[in-house]
Amino acid sequence: MVTIGKRVTIGNRIIIGNRVIIGNRVIIGNRVTIGNRVIIGNRVTIGNRVIIGNRVTIRNRVTIGNRVIIGNRVTIGNRVIMGNRVTIRNMVTIGNRVILGNRVTIGNRVIIGNMVIIGNRVTIGNRVIIGNRITIGNRVIIGNRVIIGNRVIIGNRVIIGNRVIIGNRVIIGNRVTIGNRVIIGNRVIIGNRVTIGNRVIIGNMVIIGNRVTIGNRVIIGNRITIGNRVIIGNRVIIGNRVIIGNRVIIGNRVIIGNRVTIGNRVIIGNRVIIGNRVTIGNRVIIGNRITIGNRVTLGNRVTIGNRVIIGNRVIIGNRVIIGNRVTIGNRVIIGNRVTIGNRVTIGNRVIIGNRVIIGNRVTIGNRVTIGNRVTIGNRVTIGNRVTIGNRVIIGNRVIIGNRVIIGNRVIIGNRVIIGNRVTIGNRVIIGNRVIIGNRVTIGNRVIIGNRITIGNRVTLGNRVTIGNRVIIGNRVIIGNRVIIGNRVTIGNRVIIGNRVTIGNRVTIGNRVIIGNRVIIGNRVTIGNRVTIGNRVTIGNRVTIGNRVTIGNRVIIGNRVIIGNRVIIGNVVTIRNMVTIGNRVIIGNRVFIGKHFILCLASDRSLEQSSLLVGSPE
Repeated sequence: MVTIGKRVTIGNRIIIGNRVIIGNRVIIGNRVTIGNRVIIGNRVTIGNRVIIGNRVTIRNRVTIGNRVIIGNRVTIGNRVIMGNRVTIRNMVTIGNRVILGNRVTIGNRVIIGNMVIIGNRVTIGNRVIIGNRITIGNRVIIGNRVIIGNRVIIGNRVIIGNRVIIGNRVIIGNRVTIGNRVIIGNRVIIGNRVTIGNRVIIGNMVIIGNRVTIGNRVIIGNRITIGNRVIIGNRVIIGNRVIIGNRVIIGNRVIIGNRVTIGNRVIIGNRVIIGNRVTIGNRVIIGNRITIGNRVTLGNRVTIGNRVIIGNRVIIGNRVIIGNRVTIGNRVIIGNRVTIGNRVTIGNRVIIGNRVIIGNRVTIGNRVTIGNRVTIGNRVTIGNRVTIGNRVIIGNRVIIGNRVIIGNRVIIGNRVIIGNRVTIGNRVIIGNRVIIGNRVTIGNRVIIGNRITIGNRVTLGNRVTIGNRVIIGNRVIIGNRVIIGNRVTIGNRVIIGNRVTIGNRVTIGNRVIIGNRVIIGNRVTIGNRVTIGNRVTIGNRVTIGNRVTIGNRVIIGNRVIIGNRVIIGNVVTIRNMVTIGNRVIIGNRVFIGKHFILCLASDRSLEQSSLLVGSPE
């Protein structure tokens, strides 16, 4: 039985099934087929060549275009407008005030809410739920088992895969592709030409720019901003409150913590872990297998190699290059234009200045401060609590102990070992293969040659020059403006005054005191417990025995031999090739000529004042 209301217009070639109810003011076009148990409300307009299946309910004020196919068990709400060539499968529910464009295909078991606008050439799969106040553009494809929340805007040429959940108040731009099993939270904005892979989770209040590519199995937290032309790889986890700039590339298996800011043109490699509250500047390149701790700041144009570990509260300046297998501790500050080589370990609370170059296989301890324009070679080890000044050059295979202070403009050669608690002044040059013991103090403008050994508790004054192959014992004090030649050996507990010149191949024993303005020639041997006064000149090939005391203003010629326990007074002149035996006492103002041999008994002395001893000639 068919029930037709008032003011109904029915066209030609109409087929109407059983138990059909047609309301008032209905217009039905030509070649329309209406199945069984159909209810058509008031003020409905149905175009030509329309097929309506069984158990269909069409509410009031509905407009259906031409060549529309409506399946079985379909419910269409009030004030719905359908374009031409629309296909609606079975068990579909369409709410009120819905507009369907032309060539729309809706699958089975679909629920469409109220006030929905669907554009032209849209395909909606099976078991889809579309909320209220939705706008879907043209040429959109929506897969199966998709849930779309309320107040969503979907642009043109969008592809949404299967089992996708889209929250409320989401805006999706044009030419967006969303893969399968994707979850998009509330208040998300997705720009144009975005590609989202499979099994992606996007949190709430996320903004994704244009031309963004997101891989598979990505998790994006809440309150995220992603700029334009960003590429995010597979299995990436991004925390909450993250800001990612433009033209950023993020590799696979990356974990980004909370409150992270990433600048523009950043490249992040694979298997990277970035902690919380990290700030990454522009044009940064981060390699593979990187771990970055919490509260880290990376400046602009930073390059980080592979397998790098950066601790917490680290600040890295601009134009920094960090090599492979580098470990940086906590609370480290690295300045601008720094280059760090491969296999470098930097401890905690380290400060590195600007324009620093650090070579390969370098180890830097805790609480180290490195100034500006410092160059550190390869295989260098720097201990704890070390301070290095500005414009310092450190060679290869150098070991620097703990609590060392190095001044400005210092040059340290290769294979140098510096002990603990050493202080090195400004403008110091240290050669190759030098060993400096513990608790050594080196003044300013000191030059230390090659193959030098300096013992413990040594003090070098200012403007000291030390030649090659010198050995300095323990507890030695060397004054200012001292020049020490090559192959010199200085024993323990030696004190050398100011403005002293020591020649080559000199041996100085233990507990020796040398006064000021002393000149010592070449191939001199000075025994133990010797005291040399001020303004003394000692020639070449001189041998001085043990427990000798030499007064002030003494001149000792070449090839002189002085025995043990000799006392020489002030203003004494000893000419060349003189031999003085043991236990001799020479008074003041004595002149001893050439080729003199002085050998007195133990109970006699030559100590008369102003005594002149002439040459045997």
